Amino acid sequence: MILFICSEGKYRSKTAADIFNDKGIPSEYIGIFSRYLKHRDLNRFIKFADIVFCMENYLKIKLLKYLNSIGKTFPPKCYVLDIEDKYMYNDDVLIKILLDKIIPILEKHGMKINEQ
Repeated sequence: MILFICSEGKYRSKTAADIFNDKGIPSEYIGIFSRYLKHRDLNRFIKFADIVFCMENYLKIKLLKYLNSIGKTFPPKCYVLDIEDKYMYNDDVLIKILLDKIIPILEKHGMKINEQ
């Protein structure tokens, strides 16, 4: 399972999870600053995630601080995508950026992607 993390879990990470679920890669998303964030969900997602993608570096730092505070280790496969919070859900430019950045990483880890 892939976990996508952005600030609110509305646009970037939701778009990414929807794209890769459609391509046969089980994916979840969460907004680390969302008022709806339930830490048990974050803990469960981290526990089962094979790869974690943070949209920006400050989100990775926030995640690391949170995990340290509860005595959890950081996921070994965590990537920062450097995608700013300026795109709406399913924005065509966002989709292209996500595909261009994520597919090579998934292929490097031996994940098969259904091209649709």
